[in-house]
Amino acid sequence: MQWNIILVLAFALVIAAFAIVNIDTVTINYLFGEASIPLILIIIGFTLAGALMIVFFNIANQVASYRTIKALRNEIVELQNQLDQYELDLQAKSSQLLDIQDKDSQELIDTDIILDIDDSDKFENNTNTSDGEHMQK
Repeated sequence: MQWNIILVLAFALVIAAFAIVNIDTVTINYLFGEASIPLILIIIGFTLAGALMIVFFNIANQVASYRTIKALRNEIVELQNQLDQYELDLQAKSSQLLDIQDKDSQELIDTDIILDIDDSDKFENNTNTSDGEHMQK
């Protein structure tokens, strides 16, 4: 920031020195007439006009940057909200998946128990039948 101030002051001194050396009167022709003006006023006037144009362009650029930053911040908030929603959906789906897995696991255990009981009954029936056949013979 300090270098900017130093450069602006140096530029102002160069312009002032240039304007002081050129104090002659010049004639300017307009469409509707002409005027005689000291050259120092033309140099200073156009220097100030150039400086004002730079200031206006900088202000317009800053306003555009501010609008862009504001839009991007709003987009960040919107994307963060979407991310939060996706995380909630993911947690819900994970919970549902765990419930389904637990239910399937329990069904498998129940099925295994039923199969074990059925196998035991078949084994007992086979032994009883075999014993009965042996007894009859």
